[in-house]
Amino acid sequence: MTELDVQEAQMLQKHRATTGSELEGPDLHARTEFTCGLCAVFAAALHDRMGWDIVAEYENEDDVAHVWCVNETGKAVDINGVHPTSWARTPFSEAKPGRIAPYPRSDCNSTSPHADNEFQWANEIIDAHLELYGCKPCPTPVR
Repeated sequence: MTELDVQEAQMLQKHRATTGSELEGPDLHARTEFTCGLCAVFAAALHDRMGWDIVAEYENEDDVAHVWCVNETGKAVDINGVHPTSWARTPFSEAKPGRIAPYPRSDCNSTSPHADNEFQWANEIIDAHLELYGCKPCPTPVR
């Protein structure tokens, strides 16, 4: 195993450890993409499927650090799964959360030329790991 493989395995373990879940889930590439940049797209896919509220953590007044959904039991749900609290802590989070506030679904739309593919990818990940996210199957994702 190379040093890079060891580092990737350690980072994947850090992602998994944020929820404390023993369930398998998406690979490190997907977890990194939907934690660092596409988290709002993943939250939109969860919201559209389950109707859960979308929230964001702000580092400063206007800088969004992370976006996720809160399920019906008040637990945060993001690419890493269902968290033990309403805060979706990531491997990159500070020790304490910043300001957490509702986040509009309309602000979750990616401006990337690949937005439709990113949204589809998020739904494919959810479909592949329904138990991790506490979701039901969605035969036709809505956009």
